[in-house]
Amino acid sequence: MNLEMGRPGLSVLMPNYNHSGYIGEALSAILKQSYKPFEIIIIDDASTDNSIGIIQEFAEHNPSVRLIVNEKNTGVVDNLNRLLEIARGDYVYFAAADDKILPHFFERSMDLLQRYPSAGLCSSLSLIIDEEGRNRGLHPSLIISNHETFITPEKVSNILNTAGLWVMGNAAILKRKALLDSGGFISELHSFSDGFIYQVIALKYGACFIPEPLACWRRMDSGYALSTGTNPVLMNEIIRCAVQLMQTKYKDVFSRKYIKDFEKAQYFLMKLNYLSSVSCKTTLSVQNSFPFAVRTLQSIKRIFLLPYLFILFRPRLSPIITRKLNKYFHLLKFHTSRKISVC
Repeated sequence: MNLEMGRPGLSVLMPNYNHSGYIGEALSAILKQSYKPFEIIIIDDASTDNSIGIIQEFAEHNPSVRLIVNEKNTGVVDNLNRLLEIARGDYVYFAAADDKILPHFFERSMDLLQRYPSAGLCSSLSLIIDEEGRNRGLHPSLIISNHETFITPEKVSNILNTAGLWVMGNAAILKRKALLDSGGFISELHSFSDGFIYQVIALKYGACFIPEPLACWRRMDSGYALSTGTNPVLMNEIIRCAVQLMQTKYKDVFSRKYIKDFEKAQYFLMKLNYLSSVSCKTTLSVQNSFPFAVRTLQSIKRIFLLPYLFILFRPRLSPIITRKLNKYFHLLKFHTSRKISVC
């Protein structure tokens, strides 16, 4: 849908559940954007706080704001897919009710997408803010270019195979048709449903990238991604489901090498997340810690090559080596900052 001055229409889609303390700030930041979305659709998922009252107040003063209220809670992923079906824009932005975007995020992203109309998405960097909104610095995601650029599907494949996914969901605008044609959000993947389908879209259509922070992610221990990352049973299900999808429905999109590396890296991260949740409350997300896991696994292989060979010849000593490995895992420093330029 093309609207004013021939510009593509942008739909802002927001699921909300009990975020009355933050949703006002999130909506205000959206409404102040220089590039105006022609619709802002919010699904309230049976909140028990005063979220609905706050949203209704915004809707009264802003015709673009539309509220849908669920009678019962259906979950984040179901609401994302419902919002996607309702949206009428050429492009969609999925806004979290507890995050916020920075000035000119829509304008910068949409301008780049118009310059590269084949791209399936555009993403930028993100800041981390705490519960009180204080700036905690740049999120340590991949920086794949030093300038605004379009990354071809071939380059996307190279980046994913060597470094992993760089897209931050709170800082990404997607072409609606590309998202629909790629299957939408897969509920069995829970908090990784967005990261997974963003990989598919980038591999199929290519992606735009802006190496500047244009959004803020509010990091809270109660957040969807962090609570999922510290649940080993659920993470095991997510990883198994993701690998199965890569090998079947999306086998023409993902390379065998990437699937193999992804599976190894994510099981490794799952164990580290469990240990870190007990000791230091640090969680590595599925989508942006791939290079850290691969790099660490390679280091471990080098460090423990001789003990590994020793185990092969002296199996009865393997429990001792295993205990040493476990001690090493406890002492690992979690460093995920990295910079890779391919363009």
